[in-house]
Amino acid sequence: MNKYTPANYCGVTRWEWMTDLATVLRNRANVGRHIEKYGWNDLPESYKPKYPDRDPANYRTWFLREIDASPMHPAIQQAVYLAPPLDWHLLVLEWPHASDSDPSRIAYTRSDAHGYADRQTVTSVGKYIARHFPTMPDHWVRDIAMRHVPYKFVLWDTVPKIVQAVQDGPHSCMCWSSFNRDNDTHPYEAYDPKYGWRIAVRLGASELITARCLVNVESMTFVRSYTRRDNSNQYSHSDEAIEVWLRDQGYTKRHDWDGLKLAKITEGRYHDDFWAPYIDGDIKYVSDEGEYLLITRDGEYECDRTDGHASGSSGCSCNDCGARVHEDETYSIGYHGDRSVGECCIGDYVRVHGRGGDEYYIYYGDAIAVNGEYYDPDYLDRYDIVQLDDGEYVHQDDAMHLDYRDIWVSSDDDCWVYCPHSCTTEHVDDCVQLENGDWALEHDAWQCDHDKKWYLCDEVTAFETECGLAVHPDHADEYTTNTEEN
Repeated sequence: MNKYTPANYCGVTRWEWMTDLATVLRNRANVGRHIEKYGWNDLPESYKPKYPDRDPANYRTWFLREIDASPMHPAIQQAVYLAPPLDWHLLVLEWPHASDSDPSRIAYTRSDAHGYADRQTVTSVGKYIARHFPTMPDHWVRDIAMRHVPYKFVLWDTVPKIVQAVQDGPHSCMCWSSFNRDNDTHPYEAYDPKYGWRIAVRLGASELITARCLVNVESMTFVRSYTRRDNSNQYSHSDEAIEVWLRDQGYTKRHDWDGLKLAKITEGRYHDDFWAPYIDGDIKYVSDEGEYLLITRDGEYECDRTDGHASGSSGCSCNDCGARVHEDETYSIGYHGDRSVGECCIGDYVRVHGRGGDEYYIYYGDAIAVNGEYYDPDYLDRYDIVQLDDGEYVHQDDAMHLDYRDIWVSSDDDCWVYCPHSCTTEHVDDCVQLENGDWALEHDAWQCDHDKKWYLCDEVTAFETECGLAVHPDHADEYTTNTEEN
């Protein structure tokens, strides 16, 4: 009887099973290597009852090479702790580990044949986990994959660094092109570290700020992240990688900064005026508490402008250019509608199909156009829109997925074929045509050296001749030499 019950069948138990199985497979492979080198008779007598098979080919000796070369990829343990794999025996046998060519991707041994040929298949962390953990929610798969992107994350805790992240990082409305760092005051100086403010940044090559996110260490929260786009002036979407990293550090994402303090900076202002940043989130109002500003829903000032000024609570202005507009003549931007623009700037935006089936405005350059309709690029999956290998976007009904290459191509393209054996659609360059006219992936078939036809490995086993040829069994007699007994 299995000693494990549903009550204690948890992630830790699953991982223990897998490590135990890995040990068993390694021991068998080690014994097979010994038999291969010295013969079965050389085994200690105590081993022989446990390992009666004399053929080293049945011990998966290749597994010893894989398990000794690399540890299992840490993303797999994270996934096992969250959900049961479809086949944990197969998962261990494939021994997924970090690829030598790209440590952010997974390399694994697809079959025994690949193992003996020392051939590994390389794929993304997300795709591999999705294949082995079909019950795992998509956002869990995405979070695990993001944890293994080779970026450097840093938390900056000074006012100059907070301003630097805004000015040199991903584009936003608070990135001022004419800002002089030596002489000018920047509105983001209001996010003073003495009130718990920090800025998290994701650094890429040459310390390039590829993402940023304002955080508060007193409330352990963040509201909005920004990711760098190819065009430095494009509107920035949220950055999944930095948000996953922040959650791992204990931060929680909120919709507003309600109850937190800002520094009240009056240098260069007249009377009681102060420097005000554009506040991300649902609450943009602040109250003047004398020594500091308090972010609150009932505040008398609204920090909804990009010029460093706050407007009265009854005021309304375009968030892009700062022009004063009538409240009834504004357009909410984004799913949350946390930004608004007037007629003066709405031409830079387009209405898209997006999150939750809703329609809203986003920056025109970010929208994806398909058959005359526009879509939010963050929610293409909801509308079955895929990106082809050539960069174009189409509805999934108009595309074919090539499983081996993990790409999409147009249904009208003549580069794909259907493989009945694997029930997949593949690139013709990766396939061969079998003797019966069907197509199959080349690594799933073999070619007869006699008739030059291709046969499935699973259906026909090649006959190896004395001269080293692989031929169809029907041709075996033509290569067999009968030796008369003396």
